[in-house]
Amino acid sequence: MPTTKTAHSDAGAGPALRVLVIGTSGSGKSTFAQQLAAHTGIAWHELDLINWRPGWHDRHTHEPEAFLADVDAATARGNWVVSGGYSKTRPIILPRLTDLVWLDLPRWQVMAQVINRSLRRAAGDQEVFPGCHESWSRLLRRDHPIRWAWDHHAPNRLKFAGQAQAALGARLHHCNSRSEADAAMARLVQAMLPVAEPAGVAGLS
Repeated sequence: MPTTKTAHSDAGAGPALRVLVIGTSGSGKSTFAQQLAAHTGIAWHELDLINWRPGWHDRHTHEPEAFLADVDAATARGNWVVSGGYSKTRPIILPRLTDLVWLDLPRWQVMAQVINRSLRRAAGDQEVFPGCHESWSRLLRRDHPIRWAWDHHAPNRLKFAGQAQAALGARLHHCNSRSEADAAMARLVQAMLPVAEPAGVAGLS
């Protein structure tokens, strides 16, 4: 359960919401973040979109300084939700959080989601990121999300548990099911509602 602290924006104009959504490949991070952004109007920053360049060029590996600089700029101010599992970004993002959402779903559910998503993308030669297309041949790669999700489900749980502990001061929403993820979404949307003024204060100059 999250703590009961109330966070406020840097400008003091209203509630703050700076959320990181973590979870293994196929857990639904992007879907959760996209829906939260739609419900609250805050910015959504997808780390995969910041990372991947045409031809599946991996900035995280080949130009980490530029990648991290872009992540720093995206999360430096305002309200936002970030989805992604890049460990190198944690020193930048974790100290800025108000909330950490950990989608810790069972392996069978993760695999069903990542396989269905990957097959749908490959069948349509879908552009996953600008200049990056899914293909049948990519499904066989060791670093493809299908293989990655299977091989790293257990190790990632330990990694994400450590990140949750490191996110000092942030409210933790540890979700082991879709219903728990829905409840976390409702709490985060509620957190962005204007704080009611105490009775007898409104209208005073």
